[in-house]
Formats: sequence, structure tokens, C-alpha cells
Amino acid sequence: MVAIVVHLRGRTDEPFESPVATSPEPSLPPEVAAATKPATRPAPVAPPATKPAATSPAVELVTTSPAIGPVVASTAAAPVTTSPAVELRAAKPAAPPAPVHEPIFGLPAYASEHFLIYSNASAEGVADAAARLENMYAEFRRDFADVYEPSDTRAKAFFIGNKDAFEAAGGVPGPPGAFRVIGDSVGPRLLVRHGGDNMYIEITQLVQHEGWHQFCWDHIRQRAPIWVDEGLGYYYSNAIWTGDLTIHGGINPSVYRNLSAATSNFMPVGDLVGLNDTSWQFWQRQVGFWPPYMEVWSIIYFLKHADGGQHEPLLRQYIADVAAGADTSASLGAIVALQDRWMGWLNSFKPTATHVKFFEAIAATLTGHLARAQINGQTFESIDEFLTAAKAGKLQLGPIGSDTWLPRSIMGECVRYINMFGKGYVARGDGPFEMVLEYVDGVPAARVKLGKVTLDIRATATVIDGRVVSVKIEHLSQAHPDMQ
Repeated sequence: MVAIVVHLRGRTDEPFESPVATSPEPSLPPEVAAATKPATRPAPVAPPATKPAATSPAVELVTTSPAIGPVVASTAAAPVTTSPAVELRAAKPAAPPAPVHEPIFGLPAYASEHFLIYSNASAEGVADAAARLENMYAEFRRDFADVYEPSDTRAKAFFIGNKDAFEAAGGVPGPPGAFRVIGDSVGPRLLVRHGGDNMYIEITQLVQHEGWHQFCWDHIRQRAPIWVDEGLGYYYSNAIWTGDLTIHGGINPSVYRNLSAATSNFMPVGDLVGLNDTSWQFWQRQVGFWPPYMEVWSIIYFLKHADGGQHEPLLRQYIADVAAGADTSASLGAIVALQDRWMGWLNSFKPTATHVKFFEAIAATLTGHLARAQINGQTFESIDEFLTAAKAGKLQLGPIGSDTWLPRSIMGECVRYINMFGKGYVARGDGPFEMVLEYVDGVPAARVKLGKVTLDIRATATVIDGRVVSVKIEHLSQAHPDMQ
């Protein structure tokens, strides 16, 4: 049986200060770490009959993503435009987890709507993983509704803190995660080397990247060529979930650094789209890890966002043709024909492009949590008072499974973005940075302002029957073009 491994590794380094330290992950008990087979295994999960095999049965595809790093300031106009205000219904909270099925690799199984989650984490940790996986699944299903095929089995996701146990479950030594298809009775699985309750940005990015590969395997009839599969995986890894909406299109500062270093090793788009797994690996051995990833990511990002998103239908048509097993010459040819336009877009790309997205995420996350706290009888005089309570773990968001519950890790990520971008821009002299608590129709709303770059964003929540049903992002003034 062919083994396919794709994984993302690395951390999100702050552009202006050292990364926030994370707590060490608890290890599994020795008997679990030593386990190589579960005592009782479920029946094999067979992949769809129409799913093609990987290019070479002798090749195991392994890709890694290095660390994320700093940003450099710029004053020229950015080619990327931001989305209009976004309003989406809140994601349904995860129900209180309860073990189901038989353990695998010594880990108890917890069922959410679309996943079996194997973990030794606490109820909070399992519910956090479930909420993120389900939100991710909903995003993928909505974005690919025209090619989505349902499955009658839940996808398996393993969260394992112990290195030996992680590798015994099929993880590759070194990288912290993978989606694997192995010819054993466990079947396809998402593997994450994280066993604690403290989800953080690097882990959520990993889950979203590998979760995309898992979704493709389970729900899209034909496997996408590697350039679009990995390009979309990296694109989705950078999405930010605020608890109420998912913000796409934000470019982490290190992407610009890696992009700048990689462009000299890019190949013509017409050659890139013909790569298979083996030639992809050969290319990486020749030019290093980043150039292939940066090129495929930049093409996907260009198709989805450049020129007001006018090229996205070409990507959708190509994916539809791939999924249907149809002739892709016309749809792929239309993408290849954009080579010069894509290169022009790349050459005008600025290092602070899309940073406004991270401030949108800050405002939306603060508002969603403030509104939930108010529903539970907790109010604050200022954002600073709210953040003090959040950092102390004293937010009243209700029990797991309630309409107001959210994973604590979401606010932890928000605090990192505040440090990374808000305080970072102040350190560069672009302040003052203000986070203001306002009330709109009696509901708390967070307003985020950055003086020198004229950024002024407010997020408002709609509350109906004790539930946050939507969050809307408003730009009260247009931020500097470099940040768009």
C-alpha cells in the first residue's frame, strides 16, 4: 500500500519580538508510548474506489514547512485588496466529549459530528480540537460544495504528545504532524504531535493544513495534482478562526520573507502544473524546501485574491474538472496563461500587505468573547480589564457544549496577534495602538485603531436569545494601502 505523507512544521515567529513561549506538552504513559498496536482495532476504512494511487508505489511523499519569521516595513502600494465587512453565523460549539468506540494506540476516542478524535487531553482539550476540526470541515465543505462527496465514516484525528507514541501511530520522526494513508486497519489518519490542552497558532496551522489533505482524500473524488493540493493546504493553514468567523487572506509576515528568498528558484507555471509527487520531491532536493511551497501558495493566493478575486472562477473550474475526471486542458490552460499577470503581481508585492486582516481578527475575537461574557453576566469597563481576566482564565463563557462556550486557546491566539501586530507597529513608530470598548445596541463591541496608518476597525455582534449569531467587521476608515 502506498503511504502518502504531507505535513507542515515550524512556528510563527513574531515580526517585532520573540515568540511567545508555550507550555511543554504532557507525555503519554509509558505503556501507551510503547504501544505499536491497539488491543482492539476497528474494521479497516477503505479509501474510495475512484481515488488514484500516488505516482510511484516506492515513494513516500514527505514535505515540511520551516519556521515563520520577521517582516520588513514598506511604503509602496500593495497589490492585495482586503475583503469587505464579513458577517457569518457563529460556529456551533463542541458538545461535551465522551469516550466512544475502542481505544487506538492506547488513546480513547471521542466523536464529533465528522471526526473521531483520539487524545488523552482533558475535556477542554478534546472539545477545543473538536471545535476547530468541525469549523475547518465546514469551511472546506462550503468552499468546495460543487465537488463535495459525503462519507459515511468519521475521519480519524490523533493528538499525541509523546514522540515515541506519535511515531508508533504512524508519525514521521521530526515533523510535528501529517496526514497519512497507510495500509493497516486504522486507515487514513490525521496525526498531530500535541497532547496537551493548550492549542496555539502553530498547531492550529498544522491541523488546518493537514486537515485540508484529509478532506480532499475523504470528500473529493479525484486527488488534486500536487501543485494545487499543497498550494491550498498552505493557503488554508493561514486562516484565522475567531470563534465566530474565519478570516482568510492574511499573510503571515514570514511568508513574505520566504517568498522573497524563493522567487529566484521558481519555475514557469506551465512546467509547475505538470509536476507529480516524484518530480516535486526532486525539485525540492535541487532548490530547497521553500521555493516549491512558495510558488504553489502564491499562485493559489493570486487566483483567489488578486484583481478583486476575478481569477478565482478559473481555479474553481479547474478543480471541478479534476474532481470529475474531465479534460483539464482548457481550465488549466487558462491558469497557465496568467503567468505574466501573476509575475507582475508578485513583483509588486509588499511585506506588510494584508496586515489589516490580523487587526480584523483581533477586533472580531475580542467582540465575540466580550458578547459571550456579557450573556453570562460578566461585563468590563475596558479592553485592558477584559484582557486581564482572559489571561487569568477568568472569562465566563459557559460550560463546554453551551451556546456561549469557546476554546480558551482562541483568546490566547488573539493575545499573540495583539503583541505581534499591535505592539509591533507601535514599536516601529506607527502608533498609537488603541483597543476601545464600545457598546452598539447594548452589546459590547471592540474597536481597534492604529493612528499613523489610519487603521480604524470595529467588530459588532448580533445576539439573539442568549446566543451570538453573527459578527460583523466594519472599516471606519481606510488603512494605509501598504496594509491592504
